[in-house]
Amino acid sequence: MLTITVDEQEFFDQEKQMFFTVKPVTVRMEHSLISISKWEAHWEKPFLPTTGVVPGMTGHAEEIYYIQCMMLTGAAPHIPETLYAYHHAEITEYMDKKHSATTIHRFGSQRSSRNIITSELIYYWMVKFGIPLECHKWHFNRLLMLIDVCSVKELPAKENKMSALDARRHISDLNKQRRGL
Repeated sequence: MLTITVDEQEFFDQEKQMFFTVKPVTVRMEHSLISISKWEAHWEKPFLPTTGVVPGMTGHAEEIYYIQCMMLTGAAPHIPETLYAYHHAEITEYMDKKHSATTIHRFGSQRSSRNIITSELIYYWMVKFGIPLECHKWHFNRLLMLIDVCSVKELPAKENKMSALDARRHISDLNKQRRGL
């Protein structure tokens, strides 16, 4: 969960022709499957980009709306825009983190998926692998890692093994890294 405190701000009300002050507010946010589902329901397009086919989230209005979807508590209408203006880097850094200690190494040729990944497909994967629905509140990258672990564990052992050629390449690459080449 990301917690951000928005400082006191002064705004001008065009209708009343006067300035007003907004008190500081603390906002709790989560980059989760729930947030993505809300965003996709509103924009009616996939949140995640697909290589060259579907762009995913684009544009200022879509980003502001996603910040609003991430917010766990209600706030004044100006808060998403303020968060975008003053805390965009912090929010992006939070969204990009793995939130997991797991690393999956794959060897050999990888099958690339041509599926357009939407929240419904991710819910399907959760059901398929028996992942409890409450996990849709987790950080999105952590949930994807769990799904990835489930899919790797489901593969037959032969598919997840490295060929002799791949093993030699892998060892050679590791040796080059160790030597600093």
